[in-house]
Amino acid sequence: MLEELKEQYPEVGESIMKLMPAWSRLGYEEGLKEGMEEGMEEGMEKGIEQGIEQGIEKGIEKTALNMLREGMEISLVAKVTGLSEEQVVKLKEES
Repeated sequence: MLEELKEQYPEVGESIMKLMPAWSRLGYEEGLKEGMEEGMEEGMEKGIEQGIEQGIEKGIEKTALNMLREGMEISLVAKVTGLSEEQVVKLKEES
């Protein structure tokens, strides 16, 4: 395509050939900027989702610990919180 322009407009053909690297660089820089913005957006969304999941897990663990402190049986704590009995035992041992 560039060669066609050079043939059609010989008086500016050389100028077009000289400007092409600048156009390419500009396009590359714009593409890189857009890609980085999209990547950052996606990363932030994943980070927020991961933070929410971790917050939910911590809340469940805190609830399980409170139930254990009130004297509830491990099996009941596991049933109510959705944690396995092994997880509840581990929480109990760690607290």
